Amino acid sequence: AVCGSGRAHLALLSEVAWSTWAPMYPRNGEIIDQRGVQVYNPELGGLTESEAVPPTGCGACLQENGTKSLIWKFVGEGHGSFSPLQSYEYVGNGHGTHEKSVIVTPGRFNLQKVIICISVPICVLLAAAGIYWAVTSAGDGAGAERSAGSSPASFDCSIGPEHFTPEQSDWCCANTGIGCNAGRKDAGQACKTMCTYMGHTADCAFRVKWGASHRFASDPNACSSALNMVVSECPMCKACPLAGTNCAPSR
Repeated sequence: AVCGSGRAHLALLSEVAWSTWAPMYPRNGEIIDQRGVQVYNPELGGLTESEAVPPTGCGACLQENGTKSLIWKFVGEGHGSFSPLQSYEYVGNGHGTHEKSVIVTPGRFNLQKVIICISVPICVLLAAAGIYWAVTSAGDGAGAERSAGSSPASFDCSIGPEHFTPEQSDWCCANTGIGCNAGRKDAGQACKTMCTYMGHTADCAFRVKWGASHRFASDPNACSSALNMVVSECPMCKACPLAGTNCAPSR
């Protein structure tokens, strides 16, 4: 009876001892949670303590929090620097049973943050392009209106050349070829009609005489050739006869 009682007592002590130290020495790769802080990780080969680590660097705004893992590995009696108590305590190099290592795992990219970071610059660029297009379109429209407002008024050339004013005669002659001699009292007055061509303004007679003495100086029919040239450049000079130009090129 005494022996049986002794064996039962030893079994009870063994069970109590194992329940005290078992959380620190896992068996068969099992996961053990000690006070909700430490768990056994078979891949890392020891007890781990984990905490969140904010991301750093240029991509920090796109990442979730990482994980900082503190791993306690059993390295054998007299080979470690820590011994397990209620918490791990540094006992000096070569005096403990565990070693400490720290592993930091970066967080994954957050898809929502990535989409926001890409979408915001695109929206800003599109808005800037829309504003630029609106401003330039408004400026082009205003320029077209100004051009339309500054264009010379047209005349009705169908009312009959006998009713033309000198200005109407010039316009209708230059644009339609009608009334080139209307409103003129004589050929001399017709040859005094002013014409602007290539930025230079002069009357028909002067243009004919200049062309005969310069451009067609070697032409036997210099005055006729000059008159044809002037009429092609200034249709309103069609009413000016050659005799009214007083063209007499020097030989």
